[in-house]
Amino acid sequence: MHYKTGPDIGAWQHIFDSGGLWRLWQKGQQWAISLYSDVFDPRTYQLAIFDHIFSQGDIYIPPALAGKLSFRFDQVLAEALMVNLLAQGRGVLLHACGIIDGDKGRLLTGNSGDGKSTSARIWQEQPNICIISDDRVIVRQHEGRLWMYGTPWHGDAGLASRQAAPIDQIFFLKHDQQNRATPLHPSDATARMLVRSFPTFWNAQGMDFTLSFLSDLSQAAPCYELGFRPDTEIVDFVRSL
Repeated sequence: MHYKTGPDIGAWQHIFDSGGLWRLWQKGQQWAISLYSDVFDPRTYQLAIFDHIFSQGDIYIPPALAGKLSFRFDQVLAEALMVNLLAQGRGVLLHACGIIDGDKGRLLTGNSGDGKSTSARIWQEQPNICIISDDRVIVRQHEGRLWMYGTPWHGDAGLASRQAAPIDQIFFLKHDQQNRATPLHPSDATARMLVRSFPTFWNAQGMDFTLSFLSDLSQAAPCYELGFRPDTEIVDFVRSL
């Protein structure tokens, strides 16, 4: 961590723009992640330079902002770094709610508005339940199985945990008038999983790994499209599958 002006990356190749929060740059074997905000002056309030596999690097904060930031390792930077790290053959980050239900690991995936935080609130009221996240879940291989891990990037329910568990069931959420579960073919589940993940479109090898990993994930546990009503009946319904 350096409280000084970082290297000039104006001549670096601009690889990706998240739409306002962060941008990705490349020069040779180095990567740079720049963070922007209209709240700060200068607008580029953090710059991180990493090696080719994102295993180590330096973070630069402009001197004008020294002592004004309430954080050193920005959560936007942490998430951008994690996405790139996982693409190096380590796993994937999913838009998902992770539920440890006794000895069962249930992964509920969904895009914004599909019901992840709503589901987390419903399940949280049940005994022997741990919500590892209501919005972002990391999936990695461990001891021959695919495990889900909590992250600090929670959703509207504000639920997050450091716990982890093997994945026993995977659900693709949607709001419905009644509770229903439709089994999915692994190829269909893989395609749905991709649009609920954080793929590194700028990294061909990372994309190949992500697609292969999601294919393995969709075959590692039963996958369902889960239509649900926002009440506690969904808990017994899911447990009955």
